[in-house]
Amino acid sequence: MYSDSPRGYERNDFGKLSAIVPELPENIRVHLENGGQIMVRHGFSSANNDAAGNLAFGNTDAGLEQLGLDQAKVFREKVTAACGIEVLEVPVATSTLRRTRESAIATGFTALTAYSSLDEIAQHAIQKIKDIRADLENGILPDIALAKAEELIESPDRPHEQFLFMHGLLMAGCERITGVSSNKRLLPRFFEARILKK
Repeated sequence: MYSDSPRGYERNDFGKLSAIVPELPENIRVHLENGGQIMVRHGFSSANNDAAGNLAFGNTDAGLEQLGLDQAKVFREKVTAACGIEVLEVPVATSTLRRTRESAIATGFTALTAYSSLDEIAQHAIQKIKDIRADLENGILPDIALAKAEELIESPDRPHEQFLFMHGLLMAGCERITGVSSNKRLLPRFFEARILKK
């Protein structure tokens, strides 16, 4: 069954906090040095708290929960070690939703620009939430995610920052649209970084 709750991590034996923040892509430093972009899924937020009964999609004001703040600290350590950068000095892009901005800030980034093109699925799609969840439970990336990703990838106003703090469905859609194929799970985990192919 599809789950984005911390319980999902426990079921998969991710006992330590450092394991909850997935490892960075192996070639992340080279990719960044060559001007590439890295997509980062936001941390665990109140929008993702199944126990609280909150709806993630369309929830614009959901902030990070303590787990998400802790994930940010671990992510910062991993990024600075793997990339040889001081995160404070790197401009990043976020969606306009609170949980992506808080994820970037909690990681230590200070130069943020918000883009609506990095927002999750459109508000009008919220009424299709049951269909979206059913697709995800069956390992299918919803068409609405692919359409949003294609719009982002083909936009002349696409964010130019190297780190893009965004949402899981959009990240998965971008990978599919750009032809990235991997053995990773369909949706990235919280604070998972994936390379955005040019």
